[in-house]
Amino acid sequence: MKKYSLCRYLFSISFFIIITCDKESNPMDATIECEDVVCGININDFMIKVSVSMTPYDNQEFDPISDSENYLGVLESATDGYDTDYDILDPPSGVGNWISLYFPHPEWNHSLGDNFTQDIRGNTLADQENRTIEWDFNIISSAEGTINLDFESVNNYCYNCIQSIQLTLGDEVYTSLGSDIDNFNISTVLLSNQIISFNLVLEFFNSDN
Repeated sequence: MKKYSLCRYLFSISFFIIITCDKESNPMDATIECEDVVCGININDFMIKVSVSMTPYDNQEFDPISDSENYLGVLESATDGYDTDYDILDPPSGVGNWISLYFPHPEWNHSLGDNFTQDIRGNTLADQENRTIEWDFNIISSAEGTINLDFESVNNYCYNCIQSIQLTLGDEVYTSLGSDIDNFNISTVLLSNQIISFNLVLEFFNSDN
């Protein structure tokens, strides 16, 4: 069993964060040491729901299509690799018009596929200078149309720990404050069977702020 000792408390106006020291951690995974043990910053658990919707161009009588059950976040009991309890495979697409958002992870070598509808990470930031976590996700559809991408905070979203959100699509970069996650949405055109790739970066408050 790993033994943890309290290393240091950091306070700020906007949030409170604890640094813990792990004697069994790999020193290559962190940048700060305290008395021969390696420290990492723990952030609050949170979940964000990511949804995509479209009304196909080819026939205005078609009902809108959507994929709304996609989640990213961090949990104390999760890891940055594949976790059977938290990282859920993307289900097969249905018949007719469909749209799918998924987190690609071919490096996990899962026997049932590389695409996941839920991607949950551990809650420790080992690199205290680069206070970010990144997710990559793709969107594909059997139809053509303008997609609307929306984000929604769920469960115990940490409004006081996420400083900013940056979403990159090709050469376009969209940014928002962490507190505005529920109002963060974009629209773009998606062609039939085209895959568009997004990079999402969450930046966390510096403890000195």
